[in-house]
Amino acid sequence: MSHYTDRELEQMENQENQTSTTEKRTKGGAQIGAGRKKGSSNKISATQILSAIKDTIGCSFETQLAMNYQTAISQNDLNVIAKYDQMFVSKLVTEVQTIDVTSGGNQLQGSSLVFVTAPNPGFPDDRD
Repeated sequence: MSHYTDRELEQMENQENQTSTTEKRTKGGAQIGAGRKKGSSNKISATQILSAIKDTIGCSFETQLAMNYQTAISQNDLNVIAKYDQMFVSKLVTEVQTIDVTSGGNQLQGSSLVFVTAPNPGFPDDRD
């Protein structure tokens, strides 16, 4: 049983007859039966989804996300923690800036950098 109307079937037959067997149909363009059907419901919005989550679980999505993260930490689930960290960093850090304080904006010569470390008298050193 076909879900096409008689008119749509007739249009498809006419279109097939008009296209020669040696021609290939190009991709794209309007297609019969394509698109949203009449009477279909509207798309759901992010606001509606967040509202439904709050109504269902009794707290906001953000609160639940934080509680899930806390649970992963308390259970020491390193894989889940890493995924949360990656997600948070990608959302929170929008721009990474580097400040060059040693070269005065000039290109550094040479390929090796040496970092000098000095002991911090107020910090315990457990390397000994």
